Amino acid sequence: METIQAIILGIVQGLTEFLPVSSSGHLQLAKELLGVDPEVGGLTFDLTLHAATVLSTIVVLWSEIKRLVVGLFSKRFNAEQAYVLKIILSMIPVVIVGFTLEPFLQSLVEDLPNHGILLLVGAMLLVTAILLTFAYPATRRPSPTATPSSSVWRRRSPHCRVCRARARRSPRD
Repeated sequence: METIQAIILGIVQGLTEFLPVSSSGHLQLAKELLGVDPEVGGLTFDLTLHAATVLSTIVVLWSEIKRLVVGLFSKRFNAEQAYVLKIILSMIPVVIVGFTLEPFLQSLVEDLPNHGILLLVGAMLLVTAILLTFAYPATRRPSPTATPSSSVWRRRSPHCRVCRARARRSPRD
């Protein structure tokens, strides 16, 4: 692998890591487009890119990470401890499913030809879409009846305050 190819792959990794897309998938696509042999560098190069991503994330989010760690060791229950607890609780189902279904999924992936793996990935994407469909009604959204004259708009829009202040100053006919 040439240096310019490694730089391009690093840029692809950096741009796609924080987007809601698969950075690893885009990395593989970029390798194919650049004509990089997957065996050259292989797993070591991918791990290095991901380690650099983790390091850059820690550097960028250092103040938040520090706040969480300091708050985690507080004697009173606080928002930071609640946040860390929610993160840990959200990992429990993944760990349970991962450990219980790992042998089955591994044998399934090994037994399926390449197009079968794509079908499996597609099925998992459909399951995710179904779960998100059911989760969407549970989220809070602004009221569909909100108008510029409603209190929601007046509180959130600085332009309404300016308009109201101008209306108070201007003489009415």
